[in-house]
Amino acid sequence: MSQPDVQRAAIVGVAYMGEPDDPDALVEAVEVTYGMGGSLPPEALIDGALSVVAPRYYVLEESRRQANWGATGLSVQDVVVLYSINTLSELTTAAIIAGLMKLSKVFHGRQIADAPNVAPLPQYDPHRRSAAELIASDARSGTA
Repeated sequence: MSQPDVQRAAIVGVAYMGEPDDPDALVEAVEVTYGMGGSLPPEALIDGALSVVAPRYYVLEESRRQANWGATGLSVQDVVVLYSINTLSELTTAAIIAGLMKLSKVFHGRQIADAPNVAPLPQYDPHRRSAAELIASDARSGTA
């Protein structure tokens, strides 16, 4: 497959001593989407997402897809990294977002708005569309 049109990287924290397959053990998530002009080579996205959580234990899931059902749709690459949160080396949400943003030349030099005020997400909810929605809902409720 050629260069994907849209790339998404999601990093999901798994609670200490939790199992990656247990939805109740997923405690925080961050997703960054790279679109036209901000894309990077598919292997670089995988390596970069893993470098954000290294040297922690992780599970990597990567998929690529494109539909052609009468009209060709966008090609999409999804990279999901589930990493183990332990009590000594927790990553903050702001650090994960900054690490993912550094992968794309489009984001170079941009600051995360209110990065010092971004707290770990309260609970990963697979029904929400993105981590940005979680952060926005927390900001509206005053918990961020």
